[in-house]
Amino acid sequence: MSTVKIFDISSRQRRRIALKRILDSVLVLATAPVTLPLTLVTAVAVRAKMGSPIFYRQERIGFNENTFSLLKFRSMLPESTKDGEKLSPSKRVTPFGALLRRSSLDELPQLLNVLRGDMSLVGPRPLLVEYLPHYKDFERYRHSVRPGITGVSQVSGRNDLGWDERLELDAEYARDGKISDDFHIIFKTLKGVLKREGTVAEPWTQGEYLSVYRSYPNDGKFGLRRFEPKDIEARVKWLNDPRTRETLTVSGEITVEGTENWLKSARKDPLRRDLAVYDLETLEIVAIAGYKAHTAEDIPIFYFAVDPDMQGRRIGSATLLLLLDFMKSRPELNGAAGEIFKSNIRSIKIHERLGFEMVDAELPENRIRMEIKW
Repeated sequence: MSTVKIFDISSRQRRRIALKRILDSVLVLATAPVTLPLTLVTAVAVRAKMGSPIFYRQERIGFNENTFSLLKFRSMLPESTKDGEKLSPSKRVTPFGALLRRSSLDELPQLLNVLRGDMSLVGPRPLLVEYLPHYKDFERYRHSVRPGITGVSQVSGRNDLGWDERLELDAEYARDGKISDDFHIIFKTLKGVLKREGTVAEPWTQGEYLSVYRSYPNDGKFGLRRFEPKDIEARVKWLNDPRTRETLTVSGEITVEGTENWLKSARKDPLRRDLAVYDLETLEIVAIAGYKAHTAEDIPIFYFAVDPDMQGRRIGSATLLLLLDFMKSRPELNGAAGEIFKSNIRSIKIHERLGFEMVDAELPENRIRMEIKW
């Protein structure tokens, strides 16, 4: 175990950290008559339902960026069966495993992490060691306190917050949080667990790793990321707008329910990607984009649509450049194609400047196909 960085913290923060350590130990020991039998019963059930081992261990980033071994009850089957069959994440989570997660019983072994001083009852959730190079400077401040079994970002949205929002909340908690905030967070956590609110994300709603999220291209003002469920309302609004339909082929009414079903299906298609362009300062999305190929050998056709209220601000050009940068980084792709309305002279000229060329294609008379290869 080695310390990567020691944070410059105030005397008030040091007192808070010391007091939290005492309170953590007292609360864990005081609740042991309830938690210990529950832990033992859960351990027996995991052994009977999941087999051995009963614990899942993983190295995580902890206090002062030391690493430690996080403990959980195992809630997933192995990646492969005894016959060598590779299991998808959805198949690895059994009904019993899902029950463990919904009830948060899989987190019980972390009480041992708390007693050992690896963790606190309340603090930023400990994240993967591989994430460390991807933090912004102020986000690393989340490691100036012990990580927690629950934390401010969990009770502020849990599975719904994006990485930027979560890490900012954690850093603010580490810098300005009070002991009274911890009791408020514990109360909200228990309330959420009892009501089973947001305890388990469905596979199609789960976010990407931070290391993946921070690897998408950006131009200093706008950034690209994966299209997420929280973007659905904006997509529905934009694709139903007449101004969007002037430049993008869309038919019929777009609904929230239909878009949710589309996203569930789209996430399973290896030949397509759906993305969002967002303002790096406000984190608000300004455009949606993506591409799809019919076969692995096809040049994928891309699409993008800008927020109709922000058209004319060169966001379309920025979106196209970011999308092309992303597509060029995909080793399985060797080009890109767009289907453009002939009346959209401005878009045609932008594509020409980027090296696109017109090609023959069977399309409606009002559209042309432009391709670029690399």
